[in-house]
Amino acid sequence: PSAFRPRLIIYPLALLVVMSAFGFVLMSKQSFDVTPLRNLGSPFMQTEDGRIQNSMRFKIVNRGDETAFFQFQPLEPEIVTLDIGDQMVEVEPGKTIVQPMLVWTPKDVYRRGSREIQIRVSNSQDEEKIVTCKLVGPL
Repeated sequence: PSAFRPRLIIYPLALLVVMSAFGFVLMSKQSFDVTPLRNLGSPFMQTEDGRIQNSMRFKIVNRGDETAFFQFQPLEPEIVTLDIGDQMVEVEPGKTIVQPMLVWTPKDVYRRGSREIQIRVSNSQDEEKIVTCKLVGPL
């Protein structure tokens, strides 16, 4: 009987791969999470100037160890206008907040009553995330 068995190499190698994958996932996790939410009530309204206004909320989770300040910017500023009240949203470490936001777009950008937009969310630690939101509008 040989002293060399394939199990002596395969099992430690498999354990090394699993531990490396776990470490990579743990180290690459962002320190925040942002989730777009629909607001309750009327899904949209048309303003006096003909634009469509959607009312939304964003759930912001600060997973970091220090207070973070978040900024929201549309990736298509020529057709999307955002109003979040304050320019920077402050979230304490380990906390979750829900931030209301108004989104205005021209009436003619909607296809079959909906339009997807993308918003860049960046924090004070120079991390950013692109969030896709579905707006509703006229048919």
